Amino acid sequence: MAGSSGYSEALLGQYLELEETVPFSIIDLHQNRLYFERSMVQSDGRMNSHIIQQQVRALSNEEYTKIERLGFSKNWIAEEQLPAVTAPYGFAEDPPESVERDRILTSRAFRDRVFSQLVVRAYNMKCAMTGISLQAPDGSFEMECAHIKPVEDGGPDSLNNGIPLFQSIHWMFDNGLISIGPDYQILKSSHYLEPKIDGLLNKSGKITLPKNSSHFPHPEFLRYHREHIFLP
Repeated sequence: MAGSSGYSEALLGQYLELEETVPFSIIDLHQNRLYFERSMVQSDGRMNSHIIQQQVRALSNEEYTKIERLGFSKNWIAEEQLPAVTAPYGFAEDPPESVERDRILTSRAFRDRVFSQLVVRAYNMKCAMTGISLQAPDGSFEMECAHIKPVEDGGPDSLNNGIPLFQSIHWMFDNGLISIGPDYQILKSSHYLEPKIDGLLNKSGKITLPKNSSHFPHPEFLRYHREHIFLP
């Protein structure tokens, strides 16, 4: 309940999926089990009950940062690489934990890098509209990741709002020349006037989907693109 005492508000546009799964605990070099959350450990060192594991738990800034570092280990941005915090808190006061936490997750460069890697990996490094995967000798791929519902319109950096496309296809998608129907069919605008592109598009007439159905484009994001960006 936004604005109510004791409640916090989660905004869809701030959502960012972890690159890696973070377990409750890890084993250190000395074979000791270490828990990321203090509330997960009983006084005798055992893990707390299953009921407590299912509860919503508040994390300290230290606990949160450890989980964040591990979940985004491939693209972690060190503190010294981030711009200084200029939040409006009082003189000689420490910045609120929420401000410190947001420094990394609100960095557009960081979010774009994580988002792109998650989406491209989900689609097995292939352009969703052509099924083609082009890799250079240095290991890089000719691929860009499009937000189905744009970030500036409130679209999140989530797998369900992303689709990997070749650069030219991405440009067409962002400018409404092509879109995606409810059954994942490729839609062409009446302004689409380059038949040579047809030879690249999937012969099935539909986009290539990830193996994991939970990563499919969300119907609401697709509908938004058709209604607000696609040119009939």
